[in-house]
Parts: sequence; C-alpha cells; structure tokens
Amino acid sequence: MLAAAAAGVGLSEILVVVALVGLLAGAALPAYLQGSPARDPVRSAAAELASVLETARYRAVALERPVHVEFEPAGREDFYTAWVELDGDSTAAPGATPEEVTATEIPFPDEAAGVSGRRLPEGVSFGLGAAGSVGGYSGGPKAAIELPSNPIVFRPEGGVRWPTGLLAPAGGVYLRRDGDPAVVSVVLVHPTGFIQSFRWSEGGWRR
Repeated sequence: MLAAAAAGVGLSEILVVVALVGLLAGAALPAYLQGSPARDPVRSAAAELASVLETARYRAVALERPVHVEFEPAGREDFYTAWVELDGDSTAAPGATPEEVTATEIPFPDEAAGVSGRRLPEGVSFGLGAAGSVGGYSGGPKAAIELPSNPIVFRPEGGVRWPTGLLAPAGGVYLRRDGDPAVVSVVLVHPTGFIQSFRWSEGGWRR
C-alpha cells in the first residue's frame, strides 16, 4: 500500500503543474499576440494583398484572359484594384466597367473616384520604411511599389507579363506602419506568378 502511494501522483502535485503551465502560457501570450498577423495591421494588409494577387492569378487561368492588378490608380494613394480583360483590350482604363472588376471575384469593399477596389487599413501605407533589399534588386528597392510594370498583368498561363520579359526580377510591393519605419512587410511577385510575403524583423526579412 505504501509503495503504491509513493509511486502515485497526488492532487497537490497536479495542481502545481497546472499552475506552472498557466504561468508559462500567460508569459508567452503577449509576445505571440504582438507577432500575430491579426494584431499587426501591416502584416494583415500584406496577407490581404497576397490573397488578392493569388485570386487574380487563378482567375486569369480560369477565364483564359489577362487579369490586371493596379496600385494607386490615377494617383489614388493607399488604394489598389483589379479587373479582367473581358473585351481583350489591354489598353482599357482600369476598372473600365463594373463587369471587369466583378469578374475577378475579388471582394472589393472600397471605392475611389468611381473605381471599386481595396484601401489600405488606417495607419498603413505603401512605403519602404527602414527595410533592406529583398527579391531580385541588387541595389535595393527605390520605391514602395517597385514593379517592372504597374499594373501587374497575370497571363492565362499563370505567369506575369512584364514588359522586359520573363528574365525580369521579382517585383515588390512594400507596406509600412505610419510613424514606425521599422514595421514593414513586402509582397513579392515573381515572373512565374509565384507570390511570397515577408516582414522586416530584427534587421532581416522573415516569413
């Protein structure tokens, strides 16, 4: 009987273990929330942008028509939109018809000057901040929207139509938190249509 009691675990020991686990979890939770995309509007905006680009690429393949994604159309800052070349005219104005925007099947909740699209969250803007080079730029990016072409045009084959051809480097769209140049995210678009997101942290880019 004494041997069995010695080998067992008492209620007091279990309570101590539960209390320690609770303390450790409580200490780690603030750090987790601080790094969580849901708590960081810059990372959240970058995730939304990456989703829009992925959808645009998918729709280009599904519809067998080019899909455009344009940033700051007609000088509207902190705003971007997308549309499908339903008429095959690549020179048409962005969002020339509501049908072209609707055909992307991208939920665009905002509007600027009659064009449906998405506005960046409050406190977030297109900007480089204090981030360093990423992607195919040997000298580092020079602009917040560093693309071989704007708009980005996803082809029916799934790749991107850059003016300089498939050998062009990846293009990057940088997002920053206003007033805090250390909080930066970037969404890269490769010529193949591959999309990557990174955030600037501790002097380097992290996934």
